[in-house]
Amino acid sequence: MGGARRAVRLGAGAVVLAATFAVGASAASATTVDDEVALRAAVADPEETTVIVATDIDLTDCEAGEVFRPAGAVPISISGSATIRQMCPGHRVLASARPGLQTGPVVTGALTMEGLTITGGDLHSLGSSFGGGGIFWAGSVTLRDVLVTGNRALGTSYYGTGGGVASMGDATLIRTTVSDNVAGAAAGGGMGGFGGGVAAWADLTLIESTISRNVAAASSFPGSGAGAWVLGDSAVVERSTVADNRAEAGGAIPASGGGITARYLLVLRASTVVGNVAHGSDSRGGGIEASHLVVADSTVVANAAGYAANVLQWPDAGTDVRDPVVGSVIASPLGGGRNCEAVSTDGTTATEGHNFSDDDSCGLTAATDRQSAGDPQLGPLADNGGPTWTRMPQDGSPLVDAIAPASCQDGAAAGLATDQRGAARPQGSGCDVGAVERAAAPPTPTTAPPVGPDPGPVVPPPVAPPATPVVVVPRLAG
Repeated sequence: MGGARRAVRLGAGAVVLAATFAVGASAASATTVDDEVALRAAVADPEETTVIVATDIDLTDCEAGEVFRPAGAVPISISGSATIRQMCPGHRVLASARPGLQTGPVVTGALTMEGLTITGGDLHSLGSSFGGGGIFWAGSVTLRDVLVTGNRALGTSYYGTGGGVASMGDATLIRTTVSDNVAGAAAGGGMGGFGGGVAAWADLTLIESTISRNVAAASSFPGSGAGAWVLGDSAVVERSTVADNRAEAGGAIPASGGGITARYLLVLRASTVVGNVAHGSDSRGGGIEASHLVVADSTVVANAAGYAANVLQWPDAGTDVRDPVVGSVIASPLGGGRNCEAVSTDGTTATEGHNFSDDDSCGLTAATDRQSAGDPQLGPLADNGGPTWTRMPQDGSPLVDAIAPASCQDGAAAGLATDQRGAARPQGSGCDVGAVERAAAPPTPTTAPPVGPDPGPVVPPPVAPPATPVVVVPRLAG
């Protein structure tokens, strides 16, 4: 469905990030904090590199507002098994210096965060402050094993952006959940919301992460990119789930990108996009909105919009490389729209085969594709193992074993030897279409089991008298 401005190589190791990210300096040189004052001081020190949060911290200094990193500071790592909660209305949880508002370099050193929960952020922006209800960072951001939840970014005279996270540099999320955040307009003003969960002003990468139940709300203007809104060249989503996000329309202006909106290229590999909604009379792109798409071994189903319920692709003039779709299921459109709409010069998908759809709107016309093929028979979104929730093919699903073993890693699926959960492919006589590889049923025995010697009569063991019961009284939380 269209072309690509720059080549995207999808070889055996493509799009997979190294599993080892250095998290700051060694623990011996780290600063450990256990209260608000110490946390603020450590983050404000421009030479501090490593902060360990030892206990939950509530931010109650409303005059200080957000925990702030100054312009020109060195890269910092903040980690711990703890929650940082903003208690003051109108303030983020964590932020770095913003262009145009502070002196010094525009970009602050990178942020690496691990293990923390960020919640309670409540940004009310009077102007273009680049958003970020929970976290705003003017450099690159890496979040690993982090939960960003219950934050909001509201614009009072402009757009609210990045209800959970806003990053001006590249954003990388690994085994991270961004859920139940809101970007929108403040009461009595504002122009709508972009990026209910994440607003990435550069490129975005999701690895084994979940973006769910975020809202890009609207007033007189649209909400867009409810799960994630990406203004960089690319968004890469691998072994991740984008689910149940909602973009809302404002007035007669349509909402779009209920799940994820990418300004340019979206690469979706072994991932699930399900249950996202672009809501409104002229809504579009319920699941995905992008100029270019690479979709491999993924499940894009049951998203809702009045136009292009699952996938909306916009043109990019002057390009000549077409975008592959392979081994994926795009089906069950809701909200009145068809599965796919391609607003481009050729209006077709560059299919690499082995795809499944229940209408013919995606242009899946390779010999091994099946379109207008009925119900894919997927189970509900659930914990089927692995780091993210998925939709498992059910007994009798036409997706099961539909790809010959020799073709399991064709084209853009190169290097995908496992499904979204990490289970090996194939499990049966072939690979399954979509993000989940159903486990093969155990083989039926063809001969009777061997019969051993007669063990003789079975004598039950003696039964011991019951022990005196021990009653454990739970300790109530104080």
